[in-house]
Amino acid sequence: METKFDVKFFVKKSKLLSNGNAPIFVRLILGDEILDFGTKRNCNPSQWESTTSRVMCNSNIDDEVENVNSTNDYLRDLKKKLKAAKTQLEELQEPITLENIRSRAKGEKKAETTILVLFDKHNTECRELSSMGKKFAKATVQRYETTQRHIADYIHSEYKKQDLNIKFLDNRFIKGFQHYLMTKRNCCNNTTIKYIKNFKKIVKIAFAQGYISNDPFNGINYKMDDVDVEFLELDEIYSIMNKEITINRLEVVRDIFVFCCFTGLAYSDVKELSREHIVKKANDDNLWITKKRKKTKIVSNIPLLDIAKNILDKYSFYPYSNKGKLLPVLTNQKMNGYLKEIGDLCEIKKHLTMHMARHSFATSVALDNGISLEAVAGMLGHSTTRLTRRYARIREKLISSDFNKIKDKFNNASQINSNYCKPNQIAEKSNQNNLN
Repeated sequence: METKFDVKFFVKKSKLLSNGNAPIFVRLILGDEILDFGTKRNCNPSQWESTTSRVMCNSNIDDEVENVNSTNDYLRDLKKKLKAAKTQLEELQEPITLENIRSRAKGEKKAETTILVLFDKHNTECRELSSMGKKFAKATVQRYETTQRHIADYIHSEYKKQDLNIKFLDNRFIKGFQHYLMTKRNCCNNTTIKYIKNFKKIVKIAFAQGYISNDPFNGINYKMDDVDVEFLELDEIYSIMNKEITINRLEVVRDIFVFCCFTGLAYSDVKELSREHIVKKANDDNLWITKKRKKTKIVSNIPLLDIAKNILDKYSFYPYSNKGKLLPVLTNQKMNGYLKEIGDLCEIKKHLTMHMARHSFATSVALDNGISLEAVAGMLGHSTTRLTRRYARIREKLISSDFNKIKDKFNNASQINSNYCKPNQIAEKSNQNNLN
């Protein structure tokens, strides 16, 4: 269905000129969008006929009649140009925006920009919204900024320039950027796709605002590789808990890691954890963590196990500068660096990270012990169990456990003949068939 387009004129009485006349404005309407701009024409407000969008002449003086006719002719021609501009944009398959219609009708040169300037404008807006706690998490803004740096390095490496006109964006540029990430930056397939998806948003903005006439992503499809996420078995978590650690910084990081293993909190959420997030539910004696996830803004509801409560108690009087928070969480980089040392001390070959604790909770603590996918999704702050299935895979251990529930039933079923399909009977029947 074609979007409705209309052109109307009106006088702006709130901006009267020194001679008492009011400027005539044009209003473009495209669906639900509206754009007003001046026509550089004016008239006495009493002479304006709103129903016909024309200036009425109340005098027989030749000069006044000529002036009125000239104004009406100009408005009529402008309306034709605006409608013709929309038709031309359709024929050229360029973005149909009110600004593009206005620019083409007035014969203005289309505004131009560069790739990095547009990217920087986007990132600046994201940072402003993030600082106000709106729409973008800090980590999301950082990913856009990292993508922008990669784009800048790619332009310098491939084109030997500091920046490029936005019109250089084409299919070749996108594929070249992909090759650059996988070779020069040594990114894996999934990381490469994440950077390209971030850049795709900038390209969509360029296309929507009319800087480019074609979408360079047309015909390009990317597929993420399936990844088996590492997690700790329960006995590995216990070995970390039971390890005697005499270095204070490692002990602190070990305790916070274990806390996350038994709560499923991500790094950004445990870092923000405060007293207000620990609550008691009606008709329930358990303490709960009830907290909106920083990443998705979805509320996680997690009953506190004694192990987690004991860790909170241990650090309730701990002297550290980040007042108001329940645990002395360091930067993610330091936490992961110290976890590597802890892994070496505990002789665990897996690469310990803070996010591994979340996977370990979902798999070894929750799913392996019979907690439903729906319950785990609620604790992890997932909107659907589809995310939980991908995040914490159901292992052979669970399948075996569930299968054992039916194994004895069918192995000892009284309705089945005990001699059914025994190997010696099958052999006898086969021999008889051969003789016959």
